[in-house]
Order: sequence, then structure tokens, then C-alpha cells
Amino acid sequence: LSLVLSPAFGQDETAFAGTESGLFRSTNGGRAWRETGFPAELAPVVSLAISPSFRHDGLLWAGTESSGIYCSRDVGLTWTRWGIDVGGAVNRILVTTGDPATFELMVLAGDGLLVSHSGGNSWDEWRPDMPPGCTLTAAAAPLGLAGEAPLLLGCADGSVHRVSWPRKGGATCA
Repeated sequence: LSLVLSPAFGQDETAFAGTESGLFRSTNGGRAWRETGFPAELAPVVSLAISPSFRHDGLLWAGTESSGIYCSRDVGLTWTRWGIDVGGAVNRILVTTGDPATFELMVLAGDGLLVSHSGGNSWDEWRPDMPPGCTLTAAAAPLGLAGEAPLLLGCADGSVHRVSWPRKGGATCA
């Protein structure tokens, strides 16, 4: 259901896969997979995000279908539920690729967007200027969330819209 690669994949060959039954990790480029410490009763894992400094900080986020968002600071061995109530499936988690001390995050949960400029310590609902009747179903940041890179939002009708990321500055993961 979801896949994320370490930013240092060329060196560490680390990948994570979210599935119907949990979360799995490969440290050999996907040739073999092992379960992480993610609680199976919280599955399915429908979205994943990884810290730009993962090789050094081991920080990973997992979004579930109905149990919220979880964060691991030890490469997936243990997990903590974030104190954010998303009210539905966490379909996408985006993380800025800049300085690890200033992470900003965006979560597509249900058909709404939540933005944190404080590494997950506080959240605001974000309503970008979208056409009437657009039910958000997808979000992508093909060039990352740094600078003026475009954020692409998809609607249930198949349309895709380019918007700007709501910049403020941030902090580290809670």
C-alpha cells in the first residue's frame, strides 16, 4: 500500500513497505523483508514518510487507514502515536527536505489537509484554493517541499491542481 526509500538508499539499501498486515523493512535493497516493531493491530499502513536525515536520526512516520499517525525514532523498532486526531485514513504524509532541525509536514487525511510547521507539535487545517466540489484524494511534491517547489493535489474527479506550500518555518518531530 505504501513504499518509502531511505534518502541514503544507495549506501544503506533501506526500504519500508506498508501493507494490509503491518510494516516491513528491507536492508538489502528489497531482496528480503522483515517485520518492524509496528503493532499489527494498527494495520493497514497506507502511507509512509522518512526523515531527510534518516541515516542519522532513524525517523520514520506511518499513516494508517483508521488508527492515525505513528512516529518512530529508532528505524522502526518502536512506535509512538502522534497526538493528532486525523479523523480518517492518512493517505499521504509529506516532509520537507531541508534542514532536519526545521521539518515541516503535511498530511492528507480523509479529504482534508493538515500542516505542521513545528515538526508535529501543533497542526493547522489548510484549505488551499481549489475548485468547488473538489474532494482531495492525492498529494505529491515531485520536487520536494523546499523553496517554491510545486505541490500537486488530486481531486476525486481526476483533476490535478498545482498549489504553493504554506511556508512558515518549523521544528523537529514530536
